[in-house]
Amino acid sequence: MCIGTAALTSPLQDYLDLANTVMLFLLAVLLVALRAGRGPAVFAAIVSVLLFDFFFVPPRFSLAVGDVQYAITLGVMLAVALITAQLATGMGRQAEVAARRERETRSFYELARDLAGAASTEQVAAIAERFMQAAGGHATLLLPDDEEALIVTSDGAGTVAHFEQRLALVAYRKGEVVAVNALDDAGHPVSYVPLKAPMRTRGVLVVTAARGSRSSREPTEAMLSTVASLVAIAVERLHYVDVANKVQMEMASERLRTSILSALSHDLRTPLTAIVGLADSLTVQKPPLPEAAHETAAAIRDQAARLSTMVTNLLDMARLAAGKVKPRKEWQVLEEVAGAAAQLLGRSLAKHHVAIDLPPSMPLIEFDAVLI
Repeated sequence: MCIGTAALTSPLQDYLDLANTVMLFLLAVLLVALRAGRGPAVFAAIVSVLLFDFFFVPPRFSLAVGDVQYAITLGVMLAVALITAQLATGMGRQAEVAARRERETRSFYELARDLAGAASTEQVAAIAERFMQAAGGHATLLLPDDEEALIVTSDGAGTVAHFEQRLALVAYRKGEVVAVNALDDAGHPVSYVPLKAPMRTRGVLVVTAARGSRSSREPTEAMLSTVASLVAIAVERLHYVDVANKVQMEMASERLRTSILSALSHDLRTPLTAIVGLADSLTVQKPPLPEAAHETAAAIRDQAARLSTMVTNLLDMARLAAGKVKPRKEWQVLEEVAGAAAQLLGRSLAKHHVAIDLPPSMPLIEFDAVLI
């Protein structure tokens, strides 16, 4: 570039001022800086000053300077060339950094988009593995079971990294990254990154990087932290989706159980009422039954009445659970309610000693006296 500039401007000395020639050499230095970087740009600046001094500054074809003004010109030219090289190199580096950050941002956006659509932890593990492969490594997702032991979660298609359960548990329980300086069996450095979600640590991401010097595509600590955060949020989302599904299943099961209980209780009341009525008619019929038959009929009536009361209670409980019956709460004296309950069970408790012990200072209590 410098020699070409000198060859281009040398025949035009009679038409170009020295200032214009200097600008052409500075343009050459700028182009070198943009294309080749700082080192070649500095070299081009020095060469440009030497060529300008040799071919254009009197006395020509020598490096001697006949006038102090030309010496100042050469010094300013060198300074401007060096500053131009520095600025151009810095701009190129900033452009490269901006482009790299844009690529990383786009890749993280695609990772977050894929994780948002994952329907299982196996899909989350596969997405993380694909992302780390593109970044020059491998990832294995470890999630805790019911006993808080970390197990591998994989779709079966990815590569499972070699890991130590003890180190993975340390990273999981302490919530800190554990980096192993030694290499694994395949000769790769290993990092144990905890999956810190908003609510708790959800597991560990085991990352293995390629052996050798660090490259621009090798996973960095910031990248691992971002990937672990995205994976942790996805795992926690799936956890709460699973919890919500279980709650809905339990609610549906409870509604079904209540509905069946209500139906059965309602269907049982009719035959029980008939049994109570028939047994009661046997005890009062004329002529009276023999003593043994009379006692049997009375026992049938009592047991059927007791069973009818239990079925009624079950039906009331089913209605309460379904929200169809609201308790009529009133301020009651507990002693009177307890005595009434004992009196209702008088025949069943006839052969037992019943003692009701309530403190004299018992205050009034608000409840439904019939239901309780």
